[in-house]
Amino acid sequence: MIRAYFDRNVFSALSELDSGVTAEDVEKLRHAVSSGSLTMFGSSPLLEETAATMSQSREMYLRHMGTVLELIERRRLIKSGEDILNDDCYNYAVGLPEGDRTMPATRSLMGKFELSEHEPHVRQVVVDRQGKRTSGAGQLNALMVEVRADNAGQVQSRAPAWTSCGTSSP
Repeated sequence: MIRAYFDRNVFSALSELDSGVTAEDVEKLRHAVSSGSLTMFGSSPLLEETAATMSQSREMYLRHMGTVLELIERRRLIKSGEDILNDDCYNYAVGLPEGDRTMPATRSLMGKFELSEHEPHVRQVVVDRQGKRTSGAGQLNALMVEVRADNAGQVQSRAPAWTSCGTSSP
């Protein structure tokens, strides 16, 4: 069995038959999933990003979320990167093997993305996600303006900027 994770861009192409994806390609994936030869995992960000299609239209949401929920393993989701890292560090420190990269996906969580009963919830996820994206972008832009002002006329390493963002330089 093959285990895979597709990000939002791939599911968008599958839903819209875009970027060279054909209906035959989608059908092959459906068959591979239903036959058990392919397991596709989802994640909380994938579900949230797909819910954001509601801001375009209800029909787009139904098409995109329908594709996601039809293809992903609905009993387990990929853990967040932070959770995977924390688990791996702990397991390494105490001599345990590498941990599972997935977590149980409860029926209530998965059900919240079924539009028939939970449209207000989905719309709130979209609003929350857009607010976080706007806030994060604003913070990053303000930080970069400050760094540029501090380094005006100088060619220096960007490492201090990355460090102040809470990450190491790329």
